[in-house]
Amino acid sequence: MDIRTFFKKPRLENDEIENSFNNQSQPTEPARNASPETNVSVSLPEIVHQHDIGLYVNKPATETIDLFPGLQNLIWTPPEDYKFPVSEKRNLKFQRSWLLKYKWLAYSAIMNGVFCKYCVLFSVGGGGIGHQKLGLLVKKPFTNWKKALESFSYHNSLEYHKTSLLKSNMRAEIDNQNILPVDLQISEQQLNFINESKKCLIPIIETLILCGRQGLALRGSNDSGRITSEEPLTNDGNFRALLRYRAKTDDQLNTFLQNSSKNAMYISNRIQNEFIVIFHNLIQKQIIERVNKSQAFSVTADETADIAGIEQVSICVRYLNNDDAKLKIREDFLCFVPVADVTGKGLSNVILDFLEYSGIDCAYLFGQGYDGASTMSGEFHGVQAYIREKYHLALYSHCAAHSFNLAVSAACSIPQIRNCLGTVQSIYNFFNTPKRQIALHDAIQNNETLLQEKKKKLKKYCATRWVQQHESIGTYIDLQPAVIDALENISSTWTDSKTTSGSFQLLSAIKTLEFQVSIHVLHSVHALALSLSRVLQTENQDLVEAVKLADAAKHELEERRQYSTENFNKIFVTVEDICKKYNIPVTKPRLVSRQTNRSNIITDSVADYYKIIIYIPYHDLFITHLQDRFLKHRNILSNFSCLFPIETTSLDKVACKTLFETYSSILHDDSPEIWISEVEIWRRRLVGKNIRNALDALDICNADAFPNVHKMLRVMSVLPVTTTTNERSFSTLRRLKTYLRSTMGEDRLNGLASLNIHRDINVDINQALNQFFSVPRRVNLLKK
Repeated sequence: MDIRTFFKKPRLENDEIENSFNNQSQPTEPARNASPETNVSVSLPEIVHQHDIGLYVNKPATETIDLFPGLQNLIWTPPEDYKFPVSEKRNLKFQRSWLLKYKWLAYSAIMNGVFCKYCVLFSVGGGGIGHQKLGLLVKKPFTNWKKALESFSYHNSLEYHKTSLLKSNMRAEIDNQNILPVDLQISEQQLNFINESKKCLIPIIETLILCGRQGLALRGSNDSGRITSEEPLTNDGNFRALLRYRAKTDDQLNTFLQNSSKNAMYISNRIQNEFIVIFHNLIQKQIIERVNKSQAFSVTADETADIAGIEQVSICVRYLNNDDAKLKIREDFLCFVPVADVTGKGLSNVILDFLEYSGIDCAYLFGQGYDGASTMSGEFHGVQAYIREKYHLALYSHCAAHSFNLAVSAACSIPQIRNCLGTVQSIYNFFNTPKRQIALHDAIQNNETLLQEKKKKLKKYCATRWVQQHESIGTYIDLQPAVIDALENISSTWTDSKTTSGSFQLLSAIKTLEFQVSIHVLHSVHALALSLSRVLQTENQDLVEAVKLADAAKHELEERRQYSTENFNKIFVTVEDICKKYNIPVTKPRLVSRQTNRSNIITDSVADYYKIIIYIPYHDLFITHLQDRFLKHRNILSNFSCLFPIETTSLDKVACKTLFETYSSILHDDSPEIWISEVEIWRRRLVGKNIRNALDALDICNADAFPNVHKMLRVMSVLPVTTTTNERSFSTLRRLKTYLRSTMGEDRLNGLASLNIHRDINVDINQALNQFFSVPRRVNLLKK
C-alpha cells in the first residue's frame, strides 16, 4: 500500500473545531465533583486550546494527520506559567519535568490528563497479543500521577508505541516530499517475511490448480499438521504429496513448510476450500462477462443423481464469443446446483435464481434446451413453460442428440432387431469375467486374421448412446469368429454346468440366419448415421445445420429403402458366406396357418423373406421416427427460413412478418415494412454465397447495414442444439465425486469441476491472492 493511500485526504465534518482554536487562552478549572477516573471532565473549558491532544482522541488518522501537515509537532504544550490542576484525593498533580523526559507525552487541558501523542495520531486501534483494544494514554487520559513514571516507562517499551513512532517519522518524510510506502519503511524484516511468504504461497496455489485440472483427489487419510520431508506412514493425499515432492528441489518452499507458524501454513482443508471457491468464481466471472458481452445466449440444463444420492442440475450456457476476432459458438458449464424439488416449477426456479444471482442479464435469454422428459418439456407445467412465462423469447428446443437417439431406439423395436441386440448384450456379459475373458483372448490369438486387428475385447452395448451402439456392433462383427471358437471350446471342454449351458445357448442364438441378417443390417444403418451423431454433439453447431444433417440421413435411408433389393442382396451375400463357414442353414422358417406372433410371408426366396421382415420394416420405422422427432426443430426454424434464400425460391412474407412480430421488442425498427425490405436486400446479398448456417451468415453480415438481420442471426446462432455439454459435465461429476469423496461439499465440487472442465480458461494467481487476502488474515501477505 502506498503511503498516500494510507493517509488519504479527508472531508471535514465540523468546521467549528478549527474556528475554536486559540493559543493564548487557558482552560477553566474542571468541576470540583469530577472524578479523576472519568474520561472527560464534567465541565469543559470555555475556550479550547488549538491542537489540544484531546481533540484528536478516537479520531481516524485520515481526519487528523492530513488536516495539518506535521501535526505531531504542533500538538499544544502547556506554557511555563500554566498551573496544572491538583487531584482531589492525594493532592498530586502532573509534573512539567515529565514532558522533558518523555518527548512523546502531551497534556490535554480538555480532559485533564496526558496522552502519547504518537499513539493517538498513528495507532491502528489495537496492540499486543491478540490485537487488544488500546486504553490509557491512547484512547483514555492517564491521571494516576502516583504511578506515572512506572506507567510511562512501560508504555515506552511497547511494540505498538514503537510502530507509532516509526509511522511519525515516515509521515515527516512524506511532508518533505520523500514518499515511500509505509510498510516498506516500518520494518525491513517484516517486508522480507512478506515477500518470502508470497513466493511460497504461489506454489501452494499452483499445486491446488494442478490437482483440480487433473481431477485428482486432494485429501488423504490424514492430511492435517505440518508437511515433513519424510514420507508418512499413512496416505496424506495428493496435495500434500505434491508439495512434499516440490519442496525437495525448492529450498524456500521447504523452509516455509517446516518453519512457518502453525496458524499460517495455508495448507489446511479450510484454506483449500477457500482457494477452490475463488478459482470457481474467477472462471465463472470470465464466462459471465463473455455471455453478457454477446447479448444473446441460451441456457441448457440436465439433471442426474451423484454418488451421495443428491440430485444435481448441471446448468450450461450457449453464446457467441468473439475473443479471437472471429465469432465462435461456445457452450460452457457454469455450475452444479443441488435440488430437492424436481417438479417443473421447482427446477425452473432453481435455473432462474441461479442465472439472476450469478449476474447474467436474462434480458438476452433467447433459448432453452433440455431433454424430452415431461418435467422439462411439458407445455403447461414443464420447466420451459415456466421460464417462457417470464422470458417469452426463450424458445424451447428438444436436444437433437436425444431426438436422434429416440428415433434409433424406436426403430430397434422390430422383434428381430430387438432380439439381436439382446443377444449381443448377453455375449458381452458372458465374457465379462476374468476366466472367460482369457478364453476369448486365447481364441483371438489363435486366429491369424484377428491378430492384425487392434480390437481385443468386446464393448458394452449402451441403449442410450448411439456411438457406443455402433462400436459395440462393429466390434462384435469383427470378433465373431473368435467368439464362436471360444463358446465352442467352453461348451465342450469346461466342466461348470452353468457356464457350459450358457455358452451353448449363446451359440444356438448366434448360429441362426435371423441373427446374422439382423446384425449386419444394424451395422449398415449404424455406419450411415454415426457421423450425424458425432456432429450433433459438437459445440460449434447450430440448429439449421442439425436439421439439414437429419434430413440428409433421412434421404439416404429413403434411397436405401427405395432400392432395397439391390442393397439387401449385398448384405445377404456376406451373410451367406458366414453361414457357409459355420454350417448355418440358409432357410426360411416354416409357415403356419394360424400364427399372430410370426411373420408368415409367402415367398420362395430366402433373401426376399428376410428383406421383407427385417430390412424394409427397420428402414421404414427409422425414417418415420426421424421425421417426427425433428418436426419441432423444423417448426422453430420455419420463420427463420426467410433469412436464407437457399431454403425457398422466393421470400415468404408471412413467415417474415411472423418473425418480426415475435422479436419486435428487440429489433431496431417498429415497422414491419422496413424489416421486410431489409430482409429482401439481405437475401440479395447472399446470392452466390455458400452459407451453411447462421454463423457463416454472421461473418458477412454488416451490423450497420443490416442491424435487424444481424440481431436475428445472433439469436438463431445461440438456439440450443443438444445438451451434450451437460452430459459431459456429468462425466466429470462421476470422476470427482466418487464413493471415497461422497461427502464433498457443493462449493468444493463446483470449484474442482470448473478447473477440470474449463482447462482453456486461465486462473490468474495474483487475482486469487487478492481475493484471498481481501478478508482479515493472521498474516496479510498483500501489504506493499
